[in-house]
Amino acid sequence: MSKPAIATVGVLSFISSWNDYIWPLMVLTDRSKFSMQVAITTINTTQPVYINQVMAVLTISTIPLIIVYIVAQKYILQGLGGSGTGIK
Repeated sequence: MSKPAIATVGVLSFISSWNDYIWPLMVLTDRSKFSMQVAITTINTTQPVYINQVMAVLTISTIPLIIVYIVAQKYILQGLGGSGTGIK
């Protein structure tokens, strides 16, 4: 009964932490520990921008989010639908 709600909260929490930018930027000083989003922004501001490389990195950074969504899609739709029958 609570599986869809727990899956929805879990996926949304994962996406939120994956896309977190401000907190790691303020706290971390060691470049090797930067999150992917902070590292991408740092590269864009400190080195010449090669748009093809930036777009490749951004595309690769979305792959984990897509995989998590595909795996939990059934439960997410049920959880957001608010009922046990969910959206079909």
